[in-house]
Amino acid sequence: MKQSQTNRRFYNRWLYKVTVRLDNPHVFRHNSIDVISSSKTMHRESRRLAKILLSIGDFQLRIERKYIDVYVNDRTHYDELVDNFSATIKHCFIPHPNLTDHTISAKDIIAKKLPHDRYRYKVYLKAHAMPDQEKKNYLKWLETQHPRIYLTDNTKDWFMKTSWNWDRRYMYIEDEHTLLLAKMRQGSVLGSIYTYRV
Repeated sequence: MKQSQTNRRFYNRWLYKVTVRLDNPHVFRHNSIDVISSSKTMHRESRRLAKILLSIGDFQLRIERKYIDVYVNDRTHYDELVDNFSATIKHCFIPHPNLTDHTISAKDIIAKKLPHDRYRYKVYLKAHAMPDQEKKNYLKWLETQHPRIYLTDNTKDWFMKTSWNWDRRYMYIEDEHTLLLAKMRQGSVLGSIYTYRV
């Protein structure tokens, strides 16, 4: 079992993640935790996990193939999951010590250094929020802000071509003043904004 540290909250909420291999994790998609925990026909490991989840109360699940990810915020719940499923855990994550500090928000990224040693903000782009005819002018404006704003050629190409409603690509912004400029120039194009904490 490999335990890793994470610098960000999972789904902007959860501090801990445990990935467990189960014979049939999909029962958690189609049945309530109560039904699974009291079932006589479902796999023993699924029933055991359901009983633990009932006692935890506050959690989130994600199912993929033969694995189920369990997200929690309490270290004792994390330890209980690890102790009970140590033989079938694929991996587990604990937060970086700074991430448990209440002054750190879900939009903070804990890092050893700033990206490219200068950029404080990671800003996701919503290319679908801008008409195609305006995209070229917006990219030209971004280029005039270099090096205070940085995005790769691949991101520029994606920005021009995509019309999908998703913000998987991002740019780096150096400081708060430049971030404010970007918001004033075209705030509707800016998606989630994350702050690097060193």
